[in-house]
Amino acid sequence: MSEKVKIDKIKPDGSEGDKLKHYYFQQDENNILNFYGPEGEGPLNESTISLGRPFKARLLDGRTFTVSIMEMNGTWVDDGVAQDPGDGTFQAQAGGAGEEEPTSSASAYA
Repeated sequence: MSEKVKIDKIKPDGSEGDKLKHYYFQQDENNILNFYGPEGEGPLNESTISLGRPFKARLLDGRTFTVSIMEMNGTWVDDGVAQDPGDGTFQAQAGGAGEEEPTSSASAYA
C-alpha cells in the first residue's frame, strides 16, 4: 500500500468538517484510492474516488459526508539520458483556479 494522506486541517476551523480530522486516503495494492478511519477502518468510501469528483463516505459515527479531493502533490525524477537529470515536485489541481489548500485538505458537506 502507498503512504497515508491524513486530513489534518479543516476550513473553517471548528466546523462540522472537523469530524474528518485524522481520517486518511490511501491507495490499495491495485492503485485504487480509498478513504479510511483514523485507525485504518474501511474503506469508508461508497464509490470510486477520483480527483475533482465528489464521493460519499460514511464516517465511524454514522454520518455521511460528501468529499472532494481537489489537489495532489508528488515528486518527479527525469529518467532520461541527460548528463544532469532533473528532479523536483509537482502540484496538480482539479477544475478551475481556486484558493491554494494543503494537500491533506478536503471539502465536506454534512
